[in-house]
Amino acid sequence: MKMSVILGIIHMCFGVTLSVFNYIHMKRPWLILLVFVPEILFLLCLFGYLVFLIVYKWIVYTAESSQYAPSILIHFIDMFLFTSASGNPDLFDGQGSVQIVLVVVAILTVPVLLLGKPLYLYYQHKRIHFTGGYRSLSDETEHSVNQGPTDRDSEDGNHPEVFDAADVFMKQAIHTIEYCLSCISNTASYLRLWALSLAHAREFPTPPLDPPGILCH
Repeated sequence: MKMSVILGIIHMCFGVTLSVFNYIHMKRPWLILLVFVPEILFLLCLFGYLVFLIVYKWIVYTAESSQYAPSILIHFIDMFLFTSASGNPDLFDGQGSVQIVLVVVAILTVPVLLLGKPLYLYYQHKRIHFTGGYRSLSDETEHSVNQGPTDRDSEDGNHPEVFDAADVFMKQAIHTIEYCLSCISNTASYLRLWALSLAHAREFPTPPLDPPGILCH
């Protein structure tokens, strides 16, 4: 079940990484810094850290010592609560401090993802308006593979482009909320499989050292 969590998070990281090629194709490299970097940091600081805990536990604890291994799920829950369970020891020294730093970084990426793109577009609009030139700042049509020649010709004219800051901010807010919730919901789907396996797990009695009816001398 833990393997499903690892594969799911790798799949999500791969999907986020594909957006870099879209930004390069649209000739918007600034989106890599303002959108891709906060998205991948949010994903890796929270759920990439969960993958690290799983792999680290596999390496440190063997099958014989697995019964003494701490619970990763409890560590992951305590990470968001900024607490530590007394009966659940740390996997490595300084784990509590590392988890606090990761959560803080993940929280700081949200305002960057929410405000970075709208503020940059607003700055570009003001700069172009001040210099007397105009160009489209639309995200859906500029340099799009689905855009027809007539659409590009209509944007090449020196017509003032109306910049709706509220509309740009609203679209980015929806994208930010959708991305954060999708990361949490997709990971929770895989964690549900993990929790289901734990709920149905049972401890088998330790077999006797000697078969019944045989005496050791």
